[in-house]
Amino acid sequence: MKFIPQAQLDKKSWNELVSKNSSDLFSYSWYLDACATDWCVLVDDEWKNGIALPFASHLGIENTAPAIFGRTLDFIGNDSSFQANAWTEIQKRFKLGRLQMERKIDFSAVNPTLKISVSEKVHQTIESENKLGSQAKRMLKKAEKSGILIQETSDWRGIIAIAETELSAKISEFNEENLNRLRNLTQALSDTNQLICLGIFEGDQLTGGMLFARTPTINLYLKGAALPEAKKNGGMYLCMHEFIEKTKAENKIFDFGGSSVEGVQRFNYNLGGKDKTYFIYEWDFAPWWYQLAKKAHHLIKRK
Repeated sequence: MKFIPQAQLDKKSWNELVSKNSSDLFSYSWYLDACATDWCVLVDDEWKNGIALPFASHLGIENTAPAIFGRTLDFIGNDSSFQANAWTEIQKRFKLGRLQMERKIDFSAVNPTLKISVSEKVHQTIESENKLGSQAKRMLKKAEKSGILIQETSDWRGIIAIAETELSAKISEFNEENLNRLRNLTQALSDTNQLICLGIFEGDQLTGGMLFARTPTINLYLKGAALPEAKKNGGMYLCMHEFIEKTKAENKIFDFGGSSVEGVQRFNYNLGGKDKTYFIYEWDFAPWWYQLAKKAHHLIKRK
């Protein structure tokens, strides 16, 4: 097996490997190009198994961690021997690591010598029938009375502009660098015909909207926002509800994304979302001086 930097990767072949073995958007080259600071892949010699690894380098220490707007990156292929050896190679290269995967790994069976901490998080999905909560029912009625319309639109830039206005001061990830990454990702989805963009309209005015990515089996919510009046009148509830109904009619799974913000999760539950667990694997073998420099950096940022 070998690491291949993204700049030297045959991305067409990599994307074909992903397409044959996974419905996961997060592993495609165009997704990682848009969202990751840098990335590489680890593949076997036959190109039947692999994993994508976003990373950044600080003070000469490489750290692999999820890219912004990407929740999980699982192994591509099912060769357990490759996966066992891959963990060893990944830890040799990356002194710091945080990998998030849909699958639970029993390291006592894979490789009991590995030192990896394991934790869990949840995201929400709708995989069958969903039951609306009382808050969702109230907001949907409010949206109907206010005359809000949900329509498919090509104006994804307008929706991101609203998100920038409404969310930048509230959510730290909505800085200019990550907004550019979101624009690049949305453009890539549009170029590959995997973007669905729903606008929230009051008359002819775009007052909000949501961005979704589609695969043959899953529709995934990316980001969305609305102006205060549209949000107050239930525009976000109506937009999400209509797309969930569309997804169910297509016999697909609806994925709310990976937010752990309490208010966002409450919104998801009100629309019928159910928890689905994913797993976080972490290690830290960075030298003492790196740990000291990192603490000093955090102290300076607080001032």
